[in-house]
Amino acid sequence: MTESKISPEGVIDAYALRNAWLKSEGSKHGIDPQKFLLGDRLRDITGDDGNFFIWEKWVTNEIFQNRADEWRREYQVRLAEEIATQGLPSEIIDRLESMQEIAGSADWTDKEQFYNVRGEYNLLARWVKEMVSENPELDESMRYSWENTAKVNELYLALSVQSKE
Repeated sequence: MTESKISPEGVIDAYALRNAWLKSEGSKHGIDPQKFLLGDRLRDITGDDGNFFIWEKWVTNEIFQNRADEWRREYQVRLAEEIATQGLPSEIIDRLESMQEIAGSADWTDKEQFYNVRGEYNLLARWVKEMVSENPELDESMRYSWENTAKVNELYLALSVQSKE
């Protein structure tokens, strides 16, 4: 599976564009693309993905009710991209596929179902953090991504601006 650069709504996904650039050009700039992207995805799984579930008021808020299905689909896309990450251990892929089924079949406008999905995500995130702490290669990839995110983003932004001039 490749990362989508344009959402179903026609919005350009800057994250996917940066990652595509990184895969093709990163090594020319002293970045190990595979190591960076693996670490970046692990950081998403253990951190950023939680943003889909942090707002307690979502499940009773009219705005959330109107956008719940959209956010569920966005999480499904994120999970698919994580599953396709090169170098991700099969145990983590299996857990992500299970999470994809759980999150995809739930009604996010139903408070109980939403909280159940959030609970499953929290278990997944803790388990992946434990896997990372026990696996030096995963731990190093995650640390590498953390240490190089600013450099990657600055390079990508600078080169993007240059290409438009």
